[in-house]
Parts: sequence; structure tokens; C-alpha cells
Amino acid sequence: MPTNQLYHNWFNQICELRPGQRSTQIHNFVWLMIRIHQSRSVRLSRIASKIPGKGQLLSYTSRLSRFLCQPALNWHC
Repeated sequence: MPTNQLYHNWFNQICELRPGQRSTQIHNFVWLMIRIHQSRSVRLSRIASKIPGKGQLLSYTSRLSRFLCQPALNWHC
């Protein structure tokens, strides 16, 4: 399945499961899940290496780490 289609499918499913969650958090979470799926790893540096763009690997790794450490993220049901 193409990445864009995978993104939209997962985004819509998570929006249904978490209707009160901020869309930016869902967006970041979905991209994180897609990158985990593509990299076949849960190491942040490996996931970050799959993010397209001109940014540095350390920058992407730090961004993912900050995202996962947010106290506002409450994914527990």
C-alpha cells in the first residue's frame, strides 16, 4: 500500500478512536507509526532515517523524542 494511502487510512481510524485528540498529535503519531513500519525497528535513530527531507538525522531523532515525551499525550484508553 502506498505511504499516502496508508497515512490517510491510519489517520482516519485514529481520529475515530480518539475524537478529542489534537489533529497535530494524531498527525505526528501516524507518521511515527508509518516510519516504524517502514524501518522495521523501534529505535528512534532508525525511524528518523526514514523521514524524507533535508534535515539532519539528529534533528529528526530529537523531534521524535520530544514528541513521545509530551505529558499531553495520553494514548491510554
